[in-house]
Amino acid sequence: MRGWGATITEWIVKLEVIVPDGRVLLVSRDEHSDIFWAARGAGQAFFGVVTKIWSRTIPKRQLFSRSFTFNVGDDFEELLMFAFDRNKATPKMFTETAVCIMHPELLNPSAEEILSTSSPLLLSINVLAYSDSLDDAEGLLSAWNLVPADLQKAIIEVNPTNHTAWDDFFHLQRQINPDNHEQKWGIHSILNDPSVSVSELARAIKPAMCDLPTKSSFGCIYMCDTLTPDENDAVFSLPQQYYISTFSGWKDSALVPKVRDTMKRTYEKASTVACGMYIADFDQSSGSLHSPKIRVWTDSARERFTKIRQRWDPDGLFQGYRAFEPEDHAIK
Repeated sequence: MRGWGATITEWIVKLEVIVPDGRVLLVSRDEHSDIFWAARGAGQAFFGVVTKIWSRTIPKRQLFSRSFTFNVGDDFEELLMFAFDRNKATPKMFTETAVCIMHPELLNPSAEEILSTSSPLLLSINVLAYSDSLDDAEGLLSAWNLVPADLQKAIIEVNPTNHTAWDDFFHLQRQINPDNHEQKWGIHSILNDPSVSVSELARAIKPAMCDLPTKSSFGCIYMCDTLTPDENDAVFSLPQQYYISTFSGWKDSALVPKVRDTMKRTYEKASTVACGMYIADFDQSSGSLHSPKIRVWTDSARERFTKIRQRWDPDGLFQGYRAFEPEDHAIK
């Protein structure tokens, strides 16, 4: 959640790691701090196997949610500006905001994969509060009480703040992103550059969010609001204000060219407002659709990570780092 900060820096306090020479080490800010620094935010580039995680905790609370569903029509940019504005006005601690753009067929397992041109595009805003009571949750989410008059015509459904069972929360996740061996996915994403205005951001990401190639595809904007990561504390070093991604789905392999062409075209435009990419989404394969030079860390964090990796894994047992080193970019 937004006010909690990044999990890897604000909540993880110790790790158990198997390093390349086979030793099992406990790493933290006080023990083997260089490995601890490199592990948090390294993703697929990390040079060890994490076998245990220690984290801070807080007392258990309840989950509450409210949501809005709009018909996008010609109002995508205005709807997104509304979401950005209301998120900014919402207290950060114990709340979170996510936007999902989809066609209604997404939730219909029997719908055809190729959408009719008449299928409406929907934008759903889901906001959560982690709280002790409904009254407190309603207060935390009160910034969402008023929808601007010029957007009210686009409203399809509004659900007020209510208690949400965790089973129901995860059921919705599985509906949108089903665990089905026949379902295939292509995922492309950016982290926005916070120095770019939200109006320019909305224009640049519109194709990525709205040009969905199949009925199971959807756009997602998760509002992280981690603007100033501490590079001295972890390799995690790019701002994560908004995580912007498209999940492009298909079952019929004949749709792969259409999906790939759409992903490549729409994210070429989206990348113009990016500061980098979430490292878990970085594609090292030969079929990657993003630039191999897109940043996952700052240049100085990458340089420090490289030196630590060379110290602990001089023979390159763990190969995931190769895509992130300058010489490998030159080879490619």
